Amino acid sequence: AHGVVYDTLERQFGGAVSRTYAEAQQGALAWMADLVAIEDIACDWRERSAYTYTNDAGHADRLAREEQASRRAGLPVAASLSLPRPLEAVAGLQVTGQAEFHPCRYLARLADLLEAAGGTIHERTRATDVQEGDPCVVSTSTGHEVRAAQVVVATHFPFLDRAGFFARLRAERSYAIALPGPSGTLPAGMFYETGEQTRSLRVIPGDTHDLLVVGGAGHKAGQRRRDDAPFTDLEAWARERFEHLGPVAHRWSAQDLISVDELPYVGRYWPASRRLWVATGLRKWGYTNGTVAAMILSRRLLGRLHPWSKMFDTGRFHPIAAAPRFVRENANVARRLLGDPVRTRLQAPSVEDLEPGTGRIVRHRGGKAAAYRDPEGVVHLCSTRCTHLGCEVRFNDSERSWDCPCHGSRFDPTDGEVLEGPAVHALHHEIDHDAPAPAAQD
Repeated sequence: AHGVVYDTLERQFGGAVSRTYAEAQQGALAWMADLVAIEDIACDWRERSAYTYTNDAGHADRLAREEQASRRAGLPVAASLSLPRPLEAVAGLQVTGQAEFHPCRYLARLADLLEAAGGTIHERTRATDVQEGDPCVVSTSTGHEVRAAQVVVATHFPFLDRAGFFARLRAERSYAIALPGPSGTLPAGMFYETGEQTRSLRVIPGDTHDLLVVGGAGHKAGQRRRDDAPFTDLEAWARERFEHLGPVAHRWSAQDLISVDELPYVGRYWPASRRLWVATGLRKWGYTNGTVAAMILSRRLLGRLHPWSKMFDTGRFHPIAAAPRFVRENANVARRLLGDPVRTRLQAPSVEDLEPGTGRIVRHRGGKAAAYRDPEGVVHLCSTRCTHLGCEVRFNDSERSWDCPCHGSRFDPTDGEVLEGPAVHALHHEIDHDAPAPAAQD
């Protein structure tokens, strides 16, 4: 179940695209299940139903349309108001025959299989450029080069700007927490609540207790309001519905890419490419869409087409579905690029206003700097402009990073190093040894 997607696909592209998307997701799921069985991967694979539901009466009609569109797309779906307690719904649907598993154990086995087949994995090595040729040459942050007959750029956000993917994708952050609960008291299944806010639920079984995983509170990367508290909001939502939960055991976040027409891009990096390929925009369902991308590209690299290739092709353009969001997203980028520097220049505080563990764009030596005061009181100064296309970064106080509101690049506040692309170069960084301490409070 992919949230509320099949009704949208059917209305925007027609039933053929909706059916192909469903076929691709189910095909990827079956491929993964086969691999787990054949390779005996110990990743806790178990079949589950996936529920999409709402408590908002204003969204009931939309879920009814989704149920009908999912059925026409060929999914094993049924309308369902029968959710495990304490969950309740005014409308919902159930997709049977889905699966959940331990993702890290699955990935670790894939890595083993890759190396057994002769592949090599290089960690902590950032690619900074690719020159397409015979062979292709990949430049890295270590100064070394990698040569290959063909290259697939699967770096989440494509870091090469040649095909303008930065203008066709939006980056969204979302958050998750895990809270312990008594074994056997939490609902089995996968649950996705829609409405004004979205929440996803999973349960991780344990010996003495289970873990309830609650996700949601999403926003466009770099554009969260300062007064938002995503982790606190998720915890409050969970405790309103479930009794006897312990303190938050884990919390984390993710960043996902969504294309302007909401279908992933899989294929040639740009129309003239013959040896350079890309997979991106997996719209928050990376395991099935990532597997779909691998199934398509493994054929394309061997000179063969896959039946799903056309729908995911990187050169497609659907004006009805893509143009409005393309204009809206890029107008948002323009406002950030031009408006944020003016706003912060007018509102920038001084360094001494920073409390430990906080960051702000501040006045500094007649200009501005991205200033972060670490918990020990040391002030770290970075340049304010993202090294990708120059948008002004904003401080993410939930995760202590400098985030770009235009295309989602993220930087470490203590040294300016890239945490997440498409940027490949760090922010200029220095330590302000002369920065005054925060003013004393009454």
